[in-house]
Amino acid sequence: MRRLIPAVLVVVLLGLVVWWRCASTTSPSPSADHPSKRNPLTATQRRDQALGDRKSLRGWRAQTGIGDRRIAGRVTFDGVPYRDAQVSLRWSATDTFSVPPPTVSTDSSGRFDLGAWFADVYTVTASAPGKTAAIVVVDLRDPQRAPAPDALELALTDCTNTLVGTVVDGSGGPIVGAQIIRERSTGTESQSDGSYKLCLPRGWHAVQVSADGYGAIVLVVEARGQLWRDAVLVPASTIRGRVVRKRDKTPVAGAMVAAWPDEGGPVHARQAMIETDAEGRFELAGFAPGRFTLWATTDLLVGEVTTIADPGKTTEVEIHVTDCARVHGRVVSNGAPVSGATVKALGSRTAISQQDGSFVLEEVPFGRIELTAMPYAVKSPRAITIDREEVRDVILDVAAMASISGKVTRGGAPVPGARVTTGSTIAEADASGTFRLAGLSAGRHRVFADAPHVGAAKPVDVGPLADGEHRADVVLELSLQGSIAGTVVDQSGQPLRDVAVAWVSATTKELGRGMTDDLGRYDIEGLSGDTYQAQVETREPHKALAIIGGNTAVKLDSAKPRAEGVRLQVQVNRRSIGGTVTDGGAPVPDAQVDALLRVGDGAPRFPTWMRFPTTSTTAQGAFQIDQLDAGTYAVRARTADGREGIVPVVEAGARDVAIQIQKAGSIDVTLVGYATVPKVEAQNLTTDQRTYLGRGSDKQVRIEHLPPGRYLVTAQNGIESDATQVDVASDKTVTLTLTSRGTASLSGTVHEFEGDRPVAGMACLAYPSAGAMQAPTTAELSRAPRTDAQGQFVIDPTPAGAIVAYCYDVETFELSTARAFVTLTAGTRGTARLTAVRRIKPGLGGIGVELDSRAAPVAISNVLSGGAAERAGIRAGDQLLALDGRTVENLTAKGVRFLIAGAAVGSKLAVTLRRNGEQRTVNVPVVRETAR
Repeated sequence: MRRLIPAVLVVVLLGLVVWWRCASTTSPSPSADHPSKRNPLTATQRRDQALGDRKSLRGWRAQTGIGDRRIAGRVTFDGVPYRDAQVSLRWSATDTFSVPPPTVSTDSSGRFDLGAWFADVYTVTASAPGKTAAIVVVDLRDPQRAPAPDALELALTDCTNTLVGTVVDGSGGPIVGAQIIRERSTGTESQSDGSYKLCLPRGWHAVQVSADGYGAIVLVVEARGQLWRDAVLVPASTIRGRVVRKRDKTPVAGAMVAAWPDEGGPVHARQAMIETDAEGRFELAGFAPGRFTLWATTDLLVGEVTTIADPGKTTEVEIHVTDCARVHGRVVSNGAPVSGATVKALGSRTAISQQDGSFVLEEVPFGRIELTAMPYAVKSPRAITIDREEVRDVILDVAAMASISGKVTRGGAPVPGARVTTGSTIAEADASGTFRLAGLSAGRHRVFADAPHVGAAKPVDVGPLADGEHRADVVLELSLQGSIAGTVVDQSGQPLRDVAVAWVSATTKELGRGMTDDLGRYDIEGLSGDTYQAQVETREPHKALAIIGGNTAVKLDSAKPRAEGVRLQVQVNRRSIGGTVTDGGAPVPDAQVDALLRVGDGAPRFPTWMRFPTTSTTAQGAFQIDQLDAGTYAVRARTADGREGIVPVVEAGARDVAIQIQKAGSIDVTLVGYATVPKVEAQNLTTDQRTYLGRGSDKQVRIEHLPPGRYLVTAQNGIESDATQVDVASDKTVTLTLTSRGTASLSGTVHEFEGDRPVAGMACLAYPSAGAMQAPTTAELSRAPRTDAQGQFVIDPTPAGAIVAYCYDVETFELSTARAFVTLTAGTRGTARLTAVRRIKPGLGGIGVELDSRAAPVAISNVLSGGAAERAGIRAGDQLLALDGRTVENLTAKGVRFLIAGAAVGSKLAVTLRRNGEQRTVNVPVVRETAR
């Protein structure tokens, strides 16, 4: 089975800024060896010292109505209490206001006590020399948290996984003393040559790299063995401004301002926060270049603005805040209070219900809103109207959703810390191996579990579950304990880092996959046992590397579940690409330059989630990207303000690549007929699907800093929308009007492609669309209606006009997505029929194409060089109409992929295409695709 890997880590601002309320607390009588005796200040004194003069901060503060709660526990190593570990506490204020976090040392029993703190979200870190630090996130708002915040367990581990690299400036010079910080809590510094080494637990992490005078960046990495990541820092930018009321432009003192990068991905800029002064002013420094959205809040006033951070420059902004509300209420079920429910409205903060069911929800927008209370389903009210600053006595009547609990074991013994998931819901096994998955929809669920260096469990199918039903005693035995470890080297015997290794079962086609570390090492776990064949690829875009001497075969069974020292030698040819970036003849410093390896004839696309070989230009606009595989690349240069230039075809080894930066364009949008102010955005359909937000009034909006290309422009407020496609030229402004189409409702059914059977349990959303392209949506998947036993769903209300209904298999992952494009008339109910494709195992067939997931019908986005499709005459841009005579025009790209993958290797597939309005059918051999 494929090893479970979590989604790329999203860096979240935990807790945000807090507001201390004086509430008396009773401290335990300290023993002679208690941490408070070994640290001169008491826990309360350390807390107050850390707060300094910030006790009265408003905006993003602690949840209203909850007293202080103590944070304490113990630190262990190999199950034994660890003395003199350093334990620190961080909440969001500490990395913005330069307030030192409170730190204590553990006693001989490994115990620590950080004192009582206000109800917010905190990070507790335990560290010790030569050990990998332990980090635990504590939400003091949650009365149901287990273990309790005063009984935390932090386990130090050996330093077996490391992140290493060099921190340099744009000209390649080393940066000394740069801070490399994991999860904004603990880390290390770069040495005199810019090198660093950071211990990490196995898994995904966000690592911030910063240095005085430079813009901080965040690296999203998966730690496995020794991983190499160099960091290039450019001069820091500053964002300065003020917060004013929109209605009268008066300054707002004490507002909390947060700046978030608009662009995510494996390398992105950091976020930051600050409080406005008496004149409503603020200044945030240390940003890497890019687009940022700034939010400002005082709990009852909220506003936002988008701006550009240029290297070494200061940007001035003004944030207009408008009124929002605070909602007081209770969560009940059949009249009884419900605690531990996470209450939220679209656009608000979250709140957690207390023992009496009470909650206070901040930053609630005015108008008609729906409330959720996960992991429960809200029965009533369906919606409430917010028309004043304080709304009281809201009673949320909820019903329990389905849930699953049980144990994770290996050989019958519990496995603490094992990860358990259904895909949409994730949990971690506690010290006894016990887990609980709550907030599940009715229907069937497939439950997975794994634990690093222990093994993986065969998926367990649970259900069908009814609403409110709890299934207990589910045992997930980590029986898949087979593993293969070794190294990958090039033709001269030098280790190859950051290449993908897959071992594929010869009979079941089960596969395990991993990446090599800096020493070329890999370790693939969770295999069931069989004879496996090796495959080696570049990381992106999965280009196969020839294994010298043919594929290596490894046999695993119960007598030999692990193979070590398996050496794979591959043929590579490392080269560089260099050149200059200019703008009207002048050099462009500090531009980001990316290289995309081309594997076909499609237009180059640079997805935001992909990690490219990258660098920054020098003061003279020069760049050089090293360690590239031989082949053809597209090279793109981007500036902080969104300008870019692309050279679509560059051979590795080229030294004189000239990239001309084009001026950005813009779109002016007039809004007509919306009941509430819509969100306006433009999605780039040409290169990277990046989304750009519009700013302005409730009638006029401008979307700026757009690279030339085609865009899908939408306006939506949750229940009304409109969308259109436009072409943006360099240094030009496009004008258009987006008009509310009103609201309607949609009734639909989802059936399987084979057998026409109804599909239950799929989550369905409605997206605006234009030109058979779907736009982003403001809806949340967690609130999406699910299909019933007959495959039926209802979305009510939904925007009228051109929309696309999209349904997702969020539980079993055995079905593709399903969609249908429909046009709805305001005030009516439309219907739609959607088709999903069930995954066909072993599912390794392919014809050498990549598909455009946005287009309808599905289009060929890329044809792999030398592949079966290229030899059959298929070209990028061709539309797929049918496979073996069965129409696929209504399927998603994932559904088509499932059909192609399920075709027998060695057979021929009749592919019907449309090109330039003409239809043709070609027979394409099905080959075994490289494992992805």
